[in-house]
Amino acid sequence: MTALGVIIACGLLAIVYGIWAIWSVMQADPGNARMQEIAAAVREGAQAYLKRQYTTIGIVGVVIFALLVYFLGTLVAVGFANGFARESSKRRIDSSRPNADACVRARLQQIRIAIM
Repeated sequence: MTALGVIIACGLLAIVYGIWAIWSVMQADPGNARMQEIAAAVREGAQAYLKRQYTTIGIVGVVIFALLVYFLGTLVAVGFANGFARESSKRRIDSSRPNADACVRARLQQIRIAIM
């Protein structure tokens, strides 16, 4: 098998593993009331952290945009802003999804297994 074949096989294997991992997390038991309460607290803290991060990243983006306009011109700055906006919009978390806390449930499952 050539190197390209190995690379493609590894990529396909990674995709299959990712699908299996997502499926297993989605099927996990959400836990008892205490675990769900902890998950809600973790989710709230994560949302506060992300809000702070997006604010900071936005301020840095504006400063970089201004520096680019000054040193390299408007066209370069607009290109930067376009890429910056596209990348930051990809990273938003939609908390309205019914399974938005799947990662938290998976982590709590790991904690529950470790405690037992």
